[in-house]
Amino acid sequence: MVERARALVRAAAALRGWLLAPTAEADEVFDPYGAPLPFFRSIGDEINEALDPVVTALTGVRARA
Repeated sequence: MVERARALVRAAAALRGWLLAPTAEADEVFDPYGAPLPFFRSIGDEINEALDPVVTALTGVRARA
């Protein structure tokens, strides 16, 4: 798994700067501290969704069903 992770890091580094967020806000994860619970959960869902392809690439197993 370590060699797979290293290869993925090299591949990601080679692509860095090729894909930009459409807006600055689209690339932002807001801090839910002190916000209502539904907003707090929505940020958790956003983070989970963003990490799913990373976990899948590293492990070969989908993180979410």
